Order: sequence, then structure tokens, then C-alpha cells
Amino acid sequence: MTERIRDNSLESIIELDPKYHKALGQFIEAYATCEIYLYYLLQKFAKVSPQIGAAVFSGVRTEQSISFIQRIWQVEDPGENIRNELKEAMDQMKRINEARNDMVHYASDVYFGYGRIVSNETRALTPDKVREHRVSPELLAGMLQDCFRISATFAKHVNPDSYAASSEYLRHAWKYKSPSEHEASENKNRHKD
Repeated sequence: MTERIRDNSLESIIELDPKYHKALGQFIEAYATCEIYLYYLLQKFAKVSPQIGAAVFSGVRTEQSISFIQRIWQVEDPGENIRNELKEAMDQMKRINEARNDMVHYASDVYFGYGRIVSNETRALTPDKVREHRVSPELLAGMLQDCFRISATFAKHVNPDSYAASSEYLRHAWKYKSPSEHEASENKNRHKD
């Protein structure tokens, strides 16, 4: 990792960046909504009542919920169109989930000349396990839009008669790219020149 100078002042973390913290709060709330719809989706595909769903799936996290749904599809295929649409939304949710986990569990730091960065460096077992990426209100705004699309996609399949079937968010392109996807895209664009 490149040597950087950290701005450890409390002002740099909270008081001077209200735009970032507002965007972070909006994103966290939208992501929680995605989790709720993912839970309803799991309940629907598992064909269990709300009471049984609460008893069996309480505490099941995003990755495991997605895995359960995909395992159910191996036994009872929902059809190619439904599977593809939901898989695309679930794949995007997994990308966002990794970034969300880093933002929630490893506080960001502000570095002079680099901006705000989230990293698991303090808890990574070895240097090759270190993950880091920049975070900003703009990045969070993209993740927020993706969360709206994910929720609308899940809601549409939980209840086909809901508002979600005609939601404008279903027509939006995905905004968030994981750090590795973003880096690959930048490298591709550099090589075009």
C-alpha cells in the first residue's frame, strides 16, 4: 500500500463531511430495504409462511439468502427470464454488500491528497488480504440508485401486482462497480489511447 498521511482530526472524520455522512445514512437505509425484499423473496421461493420464515431464516445474511434461493432453483427452476433478472440483481447486491460491510465494519479515513478511503488493513491477516477503496457521496449515490433497482426487482417478483412491476428504477443501468471492476475498466480505457 502506498504511504499516505492520515488526517486523524475528528473534524475530518465527521464535522467537515456532512454530505458524505448523509449519503452514507441514505445508502444504509436503502440497503436494509434490499435485505427485507431479499428475505421476502427467499420466503416465497422456499414456500414457507411468514411465521416459518421467521423461525428458519431469522439471522440469515445476504450471501446465505442468495445461496439458498439459488439452491432452491436447482430443484424448482423459476424459468430463465425470472432466474436471469433476479440473478443480475442478486449479483449486484453481492458487490454492494462487500463494500457495505467494509464501510460499516472498517471506518473510513481521510488521507491528504487521496480523499476518504475504507480499508480492512487493520484486520487483514496478510497483506494480500487487504481491501481498500475510495468512498464518496457520489459513489454512495450510485449505490443508493442500485439499491432502489434491486428492491424494485425483488418486490416485483415477491408481489407481481405491486408498484414495482412498473418502477422506473427497473430501467436504470447499474451504477456501482466493485474496486476491481472499476480498476479493470480504467485500465481498458487507458489502453485505448
